[in-house]
Amino acid sequence: SWWEADTGTTINTDAGLQWGLVQLSSQFLQVYMLQLPTITSIRAFIGLTDQTLATMLGSDNPAGNYVGFQFSTARGDTNWQFVSKDGTTQNVQDSLVGANTSGQIFKVLVDSTPSAICSLFDTGWSPIGVAVPVTLSANLPSTGQLRLVGGVRNLTGASRTFRSSFGYQVMSP
Repeated sequence: SWWEADTGTTINTDAGLQWGLVQLSSQFLQVYMLQLPTITSIRAFIGLTDQTLATMLGSDNPAGNYVGFQFSTARGDTNWQFVSKDGTTQNVQDSLVGANTSGQIFKVLVDSTPSAICSLFDTGWSPIGVAVPVTLSANLPSTGQLRLVGGVRNLTGASRTFRSSFGYQVMSP
């Protein structure tokens, strides 16, 4: 079953979740399954950041530090984008995996190298069809305190839904 949040019909309204800030240790793993029943006129983000949900969904190049996945029809995306930012410079790389409405699994592994390995599984619950994982080493978050943020913003006066089936985080000392 899915946990679900809806934006309502007011333009630029957000739906999603954000957790509290945690101090990253030597390695931090985030795995998350989400579904976007509609992928038109939206901006979506799932990942780790020091910002709020509203900030992460407010722009294609939001302020702050983050690593994760972004999809924005305002930017013209058809595929999910791997994104990272060090507080100054944003790094965007095409995942080559199209956004779909059936559900996708997102995995972010951040270690103390520093580097981040991002993987996107394209076929719902199954890890079949995974995009080639990308290792991000440029423009990674410059702070050790990040939170899980995931959500969707409607970019038109129509309701958009964010669904989550599971998510977990694991830290090693």
